Amino acid sequence: MIIRPLLVGLRELKSYVADWGNLAFSLLIPVVLLALMLGAFGGGVEFSGTAYIVDQDGGPAAEDFLARLRTHDGLDVELLSRAEADDRLDRTAILMYARVPAGFSEAVADGAPATVTIVRRGSGGGQEGQIVSAYIQDAAGQIGVERQVQESTAALLEQLDVSADPAQIESAVADALADAQQQPPVTVTLGDEDEETDLAAVLFPRIAAWMVLFAVSLNAQSFLVERRKGTLERMLTTRLTRNELFAGKFLGNVLRGLSQFVILFAGAAVVLQIFTVSSFIYSLLFGIVVIATAGAIGLLIATLARTQGQASWGAVFATMLMAIFGGTFFDTETSDVFGIVSRLTPTYWMNEGFDALIVDGESLTAIWRSIVVLTAICVVGLIISRRLFQPIEGGNR
Repeated sequence: MIIRPLLVGLRELKSYVADWGNLAFSLLIPVVLLALMLGAFGGGVEFSGTAYIVDQDGGPAAEDFLARLRTHDGLDVELLSRAEADDRLDRTAILMYARVPAGFSEAVADGAPATVTIVRRGSGGGQEGQIVSAYIQDAAGQIGVERQVQESTAALLEQLDVSADPAQIESAVADALADAQQQPPVTVTLGDEDEETDLAAVLFPRIAAWMVLFAVSLNAQSFLVERRKGTLERMLTTRLTRNELFAGKFLGNVLRGLSQFVILFAGAAVVLQIFTVSSFIYSLLFGIVVIATAGAIGLLIATLARTQGQASWGAVFATMLMAIFGGTFFDTETSDVFGIVSRLTPTYWMNEGFDALIVDGESLTAIWRSIVVLTAICVVGLIISRRLFQPIEGGNR
């Protein structure tokens, strides 16, 4: 009762390993999907843009303004003449430039109002234009703030009847503001953890589990091919019973998924380094439950389908629906109808289990609900598929 189903399962595994195209599909697609998603969502917070400046002043305050702009990472500063800037703006070669008017430095030195004008076309370049505009306003504002602090400091010293050289006041204020800029009293951070590693830890097990489910379900068409060619009928002419053949097909799905799962997770442990020793072991153990559930779903699709086309499209349709509603690519933790429907899919419980084990560092006892629900889905799927199991085309079940 054990050896013969195991031999059937090993036969299925041998066929899977021998098919290099199928093997490459099931192993490379998860890697490609992960790389694309990390490339799209896993990058750091970076900006790259150009500030086009028309400097009609050329004085020390204007030079200070340009120097402050150049301190921003990813921001290039390009100087243009007024005519060239207007020409580019008319041709939509650029969408915005900033103009430092003549007398700007003199106005700043005298404490008079000084203005940097932003000339733009339309929205001014969308998000990039808004960021560049913010940098320009920040640089101009810093000059104004520094001048106000100098004047306020000089006025305070005068009230206290303390004599001080204006050059000393200017130097002291500039040094204090520079120190505050280097070591600000309030800072904003993105957190202690590396964001790309965290994203990989969330995405990879979800994609891997989904691809195992997809590959095993897509294998349902091989059952239809073997039944149509009479392979299953010839196997029943041996000492193999229907129950043993059914168990062998299930074990074949499990062994196929397990090999795919182990290779993917071992590669992720080495390359992505998203596991601890305990989380890797727990994930493999939980993966057996996941793979058994996938194997049962694959058998259910195989027994429900009557043609290869039905089996293929049934596998694609079912696994895509489970991926969408189960939260493989986006969060489904809501209390609305969508959130309730997501909990009816096996992928939701797969994802919840892997998130707890890998991201949160929990043990298997913490995901007992996921294990119970997936086991129940597996058992129900096996019961239904066994009742529908028909290895002989047109024969009795």
